[in-house]
Amino acid sequence: MEKHIFKFGSNSAALIIPKKWLDRNGLKFSDPVYLTESESGNLVISQKESTEKGFERVVTSKTEPLLLSRLVCLHYMHGTRKLRVYSANGLTQMQIEGIEDEINAECPGFEITSQSGKDVVIEDSTDMKETDPEKVVARLGSLINQEFAEVGQGDTKTIARLEKLVNRSYRMGVRYVNMTQAKDAWVSLAVLESLERISDRICAISSDFKTQDPHIFKELCAGFGLCFSAMKGDGKALEEVAKLRESMIKRLLRSRLDRMCVKLFVDIANSIFSIAEFGLGIEGGNPPPAS
Repeated sequence: MEKHIFKFGSNSAALIIPKKWLDRNGLKFSDPVYLTESESGNLVISQKESTEKGFERVVTSKTEPLLLSRLVCLHYMHGTRKLRVYSANGLTQMQIEGIEDEINAECPGFEITSQSGKDVVIEDSTDMKETDPEKVVARLGSLINQEFAEVGQGDTKTIARLEKLVNRSYRMGVRYVNMTQAKDAWVSLAVLESLERISDRICAISSDFKTQDPHIFKELCAGFGLCFSAMKGDGKALEEVAKLRESMIKRLLRSRLDRMCVKLFVDIANSIFSIAEFGLGIEGGNPPPAS
């Protein structure tokens, strides 16, 4: 809902808070509320005071290094600004190296600021105000286009490296969404997840399956290029992506390719369309033909 700011006194400004919000949060007149600024610069009103105490995760020397790495990554994606990993009986060298490797490979902006035999303190050194989600999506799109091109040409040597770069950008994008809670954040999150899913499927196909139809990758790459225009409201692009998905799925189901390979290709086609169909919510976008 739109509210207008009005002058209050000589050096202050005010706005009216709807009573429905007070009732929904169990507040009454004269109760305190707290104002904080989000990473994106938005002013947030809440009934509880915000703190920057961070998180502490207690583990043991027997906790698997892989599990510790995953824990750090999940905190990164969730938007944690400060994380302390503590073990009363000490952290092993393998555990510490696993945390360091995860931060260096998958968590841009995270840094170890303190370390002892029993704990590791990790803090965020980035400013989310400087992060542009559109640039993150564009970066993912460029990497996936490269994956399509190389697999389509029969060169799968660099796919694993590209997949790592995709995962790194994906996690940074999810972190931005969780920290800023910007407008239409759910759309950004859905697009990021679809992009990461497409990359995962390309990686699986390139490592475990072979296809005798190079045109599949060419068509998928064409649809992938159109999905971003469709997402921004280009009705013609949305129709083209819908037609491509329908024709490709029919052809794949009739093909003699490995059934699991067919499933992965179909999943890629559906993920491409899931990105494109966000254009349906934009004024002026035309819906695709009924399938």
